[in-house]
Amino acid sequence: MRFWIKIIVFVGSCAAALGAGSAAAGWMRGADGLPAGIVLLSERPLAAVVAVITAFGASVLLGLFAGRVAGPRAGLFIAGVSVLGFAARTGGATSVLRSRGESWQLLVEAGAWSFLILLASRILLARNNRAPRIPTDGGTTFMHRYGWLLGCAAVLPVVWMLARSELKGQTIAAACIASIAAGLIGQVLVHRERAVMFAAIPLVGGIGAIVATFLGGPLNPAQIPQGWSPFLLVMPQDYAAGAMVGGLVGILWADTILHENPSRSEPEAPVQPPRL
Repeated sequence: MRFWIKIIVFVGSCAAALGAGSAAAGWMRGADGLPAGIVLLSERPLAAVVAVITAFGASVLLGLFAGRVAGPRAGLFIAGVSVLGFAARTGGATSVLRSRGESWQLLVEAGAWSFLILLASRILLARNNRAPRIPTDGGTTFMHRYGWLLGCAAVLPVVWMLARSELKGQTIAAACIASIAAGLIGQVLVHRERAVMFAAIPLVGGIGAIVATFLGGPLNPAQIPQGWSPFLLVMPQDYAAGAMVGGLVGILWADTILHENPSRSEPEAPVQPPRL
């Protein structure tokens, strides 16, 4: 019975968080009435910021509630579903160019998402601090402490390979798969989820947009979407959704590698013959 209670709470919370994120995207309208690519380029940016913070805060509260039943990682996933619903209804690279956006605005918004994710992950994963660390032979090493940076560095190569258009399904999928790789690598090296790793992924994407603009020059409308760098196709909210959903999947995947099955790792006790 307890198992089904967990399932009902988790699924219901995901549905509510998805609805909250989708509702917040209703404030993401540009001057032309079409969905804006980022909050800073919406027609009413202040109202959009309030809507995003409200929806995200509500999803974090849902995550706290569901986390008491289904576990703290489930709470972080629920908050990520809210960002996923928001990102799916926003604009892409064309919307940014139509609103005369610049790459530095992508970086600023990516930094804002990183800050929100850092707060949420620290709150939702606080209970996981009681989990025992996986013992290592050499104690705490530089890689165990800062290995999450190497995981975050894997985001840009994966996005470069996968993002080929500004279609939301492709950009969100690219961000999620890149975050799975980041979570997998970071967890294998660090041996515990780090809130800063989730938060760093959108910021890495924003830095990629700056680098792409620096190397490729100003944004050219005639090149959309094939001529744009993949780093300019994935929006900050796409990276944020990928960090919270895909990053967590990567960590769970890594746990299956790091944690051995006790039933298989412990030798079986020899069977004693019955005494006569």
